[in-house]
Amino acid sequence: TEWREDVKKALLRAGKDGVQTVFLFSDSQIVMESFLEDINNVLNAGEVPNIWDMSDIDQICMAVRPLCQAEGIAITKQNMHERFLS
Repeated sequence: TEWREDVKKALLRAGKDGVQTVFLFSDSQIVMESFLEDINNVLNAGEVPNIWDMSDIDQICMAVRPLCQAEGIAITKQNMHERFLS
């Protein structure tokens, strides 16, 4: 959905591109209950479950790999994903 794509773009900008991001959302914008669930997941876990497809994951890994190497973090998909979320 358009909502999920917007959330995905915001998460990519913050996690992959390192852009400080503010996500402003008011209660009047809750059109579907799933919006609130997604926001809750972002606040609690840093992401929305099942939002990333394989091309997104590859893009994230490519962007985060140099950061992991510079920080001495082992290069695994799990570690790169955790670095993306941090």
